[in-house]
Amino acid sequence: MYDPSDDCVVSCQKRKKKSTSVRMKPRTFPVVLLRKKTMFVPKRYSRQRLNKEGRIQKVVLRRNMSADVVKCTIVRAFASFHLEDMDFLRCGQDNVLSVVKEIEMCGDAVFEVAGQGSLYLVACSLNVSINKFCS
Repeated sequence: MYDPSDDCVVSCQKRKKKSTSVRMKPRTFPVVLLRKKTMFVPKRYSRQRLNKEGRIQKVVLRRNMSADVVKCTIVRAFASFHLEDMDFLRCGQDNVLSVVKEIEMCGDAVFEVAGQGSLYLVACSLNVSINKFCS
């Protein structure tokens, strides 16, 4: 006689489990350091100008990174700007940027905020040594 619970057990056993190594795979993000908290994602000429100014860098991050390591990696990428603190911006509907509040920006959070695109940030304060985050 057919027992549907047996079929369920077999199909559950046949499912492939995601490997943890896929989860820890590094990903390169284009990180855009904006001059001020703008409302929209910079496009074309604005983005070209930001790139010429060195405000767009590629940063390699992993999901398992702590918030301090993420911040240190970004600060090192923008060493010439002497970042002290930064706000992360999330791209919403119609390419509108909004500040991400009350979230510790660890690796998982960065992947969530950036999605498949760029990671946008704005400097809260400048002109402080790089060693504050990266000691």
